Amino acid sequence: MDGDSEPVFAGQPPAAIGHLVRCWFPDACVRRPLAGGFSGGGVWLVEAAGGRFVLKVFPRGTSLERGRWIHAAMLRARAAGLAEVPAAVPAQDGDSLVASDGRLWEMVSFVDGQPASRPTAAQVAAALAALANVHRAGAQPTPRGESAAIRQRVAAARSMIARPWAGLLAEASAPGLSPQQMAVRARLASAATLWSQRADCHWLAAVAGMECPVVSRQWVLRDIWCDHVLFAAAEPARVAGLIDYHASGFDTTATDVARLLGSWIDAGASQPTWWEAHLLPYEDVRPLPTRERRLIPFLAASSVVFGLNHWFHWTLEEGRQFGSTTQVTGRLDRLLEQLPTALDMLAGWAREPV
Repeated sequence: MDGDSEPVFAGQPPAAIGHLVRCWFPDACVRRPLAGGFSGGGVWLVEAAGGRFVLKVFPRGTSLERGRWIHAAMLRARAAGLAEVPAAVPAQDGDSLVASDGRLWEMVSFVDGQPASRPTAAQVAAALAALANVHRAGAQPTPRGESAAIRQRVAAARSMIARPWAGLLAEASAPGLSPQQMAVRARLASAATLWSQRADCHWLAAVAGMECPVVSRQWVLRDIWCDHVLFAAAEPARVAGLIDYHASGFDTTATDVARLLGSWIDAGASQPTWWEAHLLPYEDVRPLPTRERRLIPFLAASSVVFGLNHWFHWTLEEGRQFGSTTQVTGRLDRLLEQLPTALDMLAGWAREPV
């Protein structure tokens, strides 16, 4: 870390992190922990002779087989010339994964860039084109099947019908709540009010009862949202990197497009022309099948609603505590800002479902 103070390594002793780093580089400097998502740890900036790198831990329970599958997919994208995909660095034993204390670790190239929560039109176009190139590079013959993302939405809709926000709010009484839970409860109250002001919420029952369509599936990133698209500081309209591949899986590419555009939804998204304009840079690189193109607005709008629902249950019902309350409330406030548009979109979808 810069300065003279002792570095804080997000729950990991500095000596343990230094030992892990030496699995890749005999002589390296662990500069500082980086923002590691909502878990509050697990990512460190490393400087070595070859440049700057990122040491990162996989989620608990990730198998060696899955870790290698993810790195193989990243390698194929790199081999196709996609510099936006970080390189997984081989350790000294030749493997790109290191197991320590029951967890898998990786070292990837550092991406020098910044996310954009409210991007310019040029940034959106660059991000969609970069994502399309990743999808094109990741396409391999895979059996058609049901979309996992849609199955998850069906389950989430049923959960919301069983446990509506108004009921969850009543059960989450203030006594005994942590400061983070209190902040989340305040946002649940706002969401419940917005919901009650909407006369047309029949879409929720339609989602709960929908059948999962059969779609073309391939390698997708699944967690590609605004924070995981980094733009170059010197060239703000250039994508410097698409980061975080730990959630990768098989699904329709529409899930990635919806996840990314869903993080950038604004009031204009209730109009079809918004989607036509935003999808054009993607389809200039990789055309979408008609049915999957029609899925994208539904997937994006429903991710706003069900994303909020997940956060409310994680923190208030399951009692999960996340590292940074500011980070959590910032994410929830952005979703709340998008909620009215998302609800309008879903009401329209229910009148003419995919």
